[in-house]
Amino acid sequence: MPQTAYDLSVFENRPQAKKQQPLRVAKGNRTGMVWVVLRQVRMVAVGGILLALLCSYLFSQAQVSALAADIQKYESQLAAAQSEYSYLTSQMDAITNQSNVDEIAAKLGLMKIDPSQVTYITVEQESQITRPDSGLNKIARQIGEMALSILNYLNP
Repeated sequence: MPQTAYDLSVFENRPQAKKQQPLRVAKGNRTGMVWVVLRQVRMVAVGGILLALLCSYLFSQAQVSALAADIQKYESQLAAAQSEYSYLTSQMDAITNQSNVDEIAAKLGLMKIDPSQVTYITVEQESQITRPDSGLNKIARQIGEMALSILNYLNP
């Protein structure tokens, strides 16, 4: 197998390239530097804005969680108060039940009101209250009237 060799003769008659000057740094115009500084300032500003947004988001989340905890606490207090209200309402209904009132009144020796104990008053000019006379009061009033009439008869 024949080996192919590189044919370097292709490159022999080639004209030589001019030697390039070494790269040198020259003072350029400052507009390029201004753009670099502006880019850096813009990056810092955007970073600051993003940091502020992140802080405000975290603060709002903290407030939301604190308010949620407060709501949960007050809801539990409300549930306890509603339970106590229901219990007290049922106790009041049991106490003010007519049969319970009658039973307690009978234990205390109380009686229902009698229609003869009720007096209706018609007030015309003056405010006055009259009670029906019992037997003893009626006798005492009659004795007092007799004594006054005797005194009037004796005293001219």
